[in-house]
Amino acid sequence: MRYLFIIQGEGRGHLTQALALKSFLEKNGHTVIGVMIGKTAERQIPAFFTEKIEVPVKIFENPNFAPSAGNKRPKIGKTLLKALRKIPEYIKSIRFIRQEIGRTQPDFVINFYDHLTGLTWFIYHLKTPLICIGHQYLLNHKAFEFPKAKNKRVALSMKISSWITSLRARKILALSFYPLEEDPAQRICVVPPLLRPEIFTQPVKNDHFITGYILNSGFAEEIKAWHQAFPNEEAHFFWDKKDAPDTLEIEKNLTFHKIQDTLFLDLLSRCKAFACTAGFESVCEAMYFGKPTLMVPVHIEQECNAHDGIRAGAGISSDHFDLESLLKSIDSYHPKDEYRAWVLSAETLYIKNLTK
Repeated sequence: MRYLFIIQGEGRGHLTQALALKSFLEKNGHTVIGVMIGKTAERQIPAFFTEKIEVPVKIFENPNFAPSAGNKRPKIGKTLLKALRKIPEYIKSIRFIRQEIGRTQPDFVINFYDHLTGLTWFIYHLKTPLICIGHQYLLNHKAFEFPKAKNKRVALSMKISSWITSLRARKILALSFYPLEEDPAQRICVVPPLLRPEIFTQPVKNDHFITGYILNSGFAEEIKAWHQAFPNEEAHFFWDKKDAPDTLEIEKNLTFHKIQDTLFLDLLSRCKAFACTAGFESVCEAMYFGKPTLMVPVHIEQECNAHDGIRAGAGISSDHFDLESLLKSIDSYHPKDEYRAWVLSAETLYIKNLTK
């Protein structure tokens, strides 16, 4: 079978999922013929992805969250206004997606939660089978538990978002920290996290430092303030700030790195604790390595990730980078063996769902 990937390029999670799925497909005799990535001008495609995907990559403009003035959490009103102004660009992107499907003639298209892909299938009634993959679809599962304080608002916004991405999809695969039964009414099959092959050969240690990943660079000020209070704690954080050097030493024991997968995995596998902006993939990687994790949600979806991550035993959550609480949680943290077994079942379950 010949597969074309279309990826929503916000953050790094969907990109690493695509690398993992490509490995599964190729090991089982299938071919990924190309990748399309929807992104905004503010985001860069990490070099590790373009180096490792080893197929043609096409870029198109797509909607994304607009950050606040401090570049921390997104502003919903600002996001909507920005999307309205860019409607002509999005129409061009939809046409471009359609043209690429016609040009490449894949047997299946895999959509990693890109909204314009769902709209393309809805508008043009494309015959190529569309399969949608993302942890966000789990929020539509009948058994998913939302954060209690925000049930109605969270449920409605996420259901609408997921519905748009999966218009006319043949199948929906929902990534989860833990197994759940299928939900036929929502066309949802629950599958394990998609972790990159390098994860499974990475040596694991427990050294003396913290590492972390921040989606928006505004959170760097919180980390700097914490480190001034605890200057003897060594910390390495990753970000995708466009004008930053590859390595930026803020002060002794505090370093920021441009996102780079080999270094990230090395530090994550060796750290004593991990802090991140509650992206699903980063939390999954930390759980596999057995690292206690602090999750700081940036938007509504990540609030759900953090709530679900706590239930799954990932660690703790906060509305800011409370690294002192993270350090205090280390002694009481216990990795889950059943989570690792669930992750290791991934290849069998994905091939079963993607080849029929």
